[in-house]
Amino acid sequence: MATLLEKLVEVLGDEEIAKKVQSSLGDYMLPKTEYAKVRDALKEKEAELEKIRLSSMDNEQKWQHEMTKAQAIQSEFNVKTNRLEAEKLFVGAGLSQEVYQDILDKSVSEDKDRTLGLVNGFIGILGKEKEIIANQTKENLLNSTKKPETPDNISPKTTTFKTTL
Repeated sequence: MATLLEKLVEVLGDEEIAKKVQSSLGDYMLPKTEYAKVRDALKEKEAELEKIRLSSMDNEQKWQHEMTKAQAIQSEFNVKTNRLEAEKLFVGAGLSQEVYQDILDKSVSEDKDRTLGLVNGFIGILGKEKEIIANQTKENLLNSTKKPETPDNISPKTTTFKTTL
C-alpha cells in the first residue's frame, strides 16, 4: 500500500510540492499510532462509563439495559443477514456490484420480507425490461435484414449480344 507521500507525488507530479502538502496536512491528521492510543483510551472510558451506569441501576434497570443491548445486536444481525441475502439475489440475477450497490443500500432493512420483496420486485422489473429489449432487438434485426433473392423475385435482365463479322 502506498504511503501518503507516494500518493501525493503520484497525484501532484512533484515531490517538493507533495512534501509541502503533506507537512501542511499534519495539522489536520493524527498519526496511526496516536489515533490508536486515543481510540483505546476512548474504549476504556466508555467501559468505565458503562460500569458507573450499571452500578447506579437496580436489578430491573440492569435487566432492561441488557435487553436493549441484546435487541440492538439482534437488529444489527438481521440487517446484515438481509443485506447478504439481497446481495445474493442481485448477484444471482447477473448484476455487478456497481449496478446494485445504491439500490441495495436503500432497500435493506431489519424486515426480511420487505427487503427481499423489494429486491425481487426490482429484479423482476429488470428481467421484464431485458426480455422486452431482447425481443425488440430480434424484431428489428429481422425487419432490417434484406430478404435473399430467389429465382421467383429476380427480374430477368435482357442482354444483347453484338456479333461482329
